[in-house]
Amino acid sequence: MSLKTLGRQTFIYGFGHILARLVTFLLLPLYTNILSQTEFGVISLIYTFLGFMTVILHYGLDASLLKYYVSAEHEEKTAILSNAYLSFVLTSFLFSAGLILFRYQVSSFLFGETLPNIVMMVAVILFFDVLWAIHGLILRAEEKSVAFVGMSLFNVCLTLGLNIYFIVY
Repeated sequence: MSLKTLGRQTFIYGFGHILARLVTFLLLPLYTNILSQTEFGVISLIYTFLGFMTVILHYGLDASLLKYYVSAEHEEKTAILSNAYLSFVLTSFLFSAGLILFRYQVSSFLFGETLPNIVMMVAVILFFDVLWAIHGLILRAEEKSVAFVGMSLFNVCLTLGLNIYFIVY
């Protein structure tokens, strides 16, 4: 990879990352004007829990996937991707199912009150968030930075739109 390509991709990935973080900043006035302190606290806990559990549920396999996928031949790439994807599907499904099964206890532990519907939504979001990350990893491995940022922007716009819809309406 040339220095020019590295600089271009660093700029594109950095731009995409900044835009993704901008969503949180843009939602802050909406949250503080419409939500009570308790509701804002619940949303903050949800975001923290999602971020923490996404890292846990990747269990380092994302870094391994990148390492081995890049240097593999076509047939090996398919096998590596299939194994990683299956592993992510199984573990995130089992964890999400556990969250749903013990939603009352998890809700009481996380929020201090019973919000089982929130825990169910968090479980579903967590499941798809873990799987969504694999597609981003493959785009990064294949140096498709513009497609990666496009995917990230789609995710950002979807998150922003759904947050506004569910909080305002």
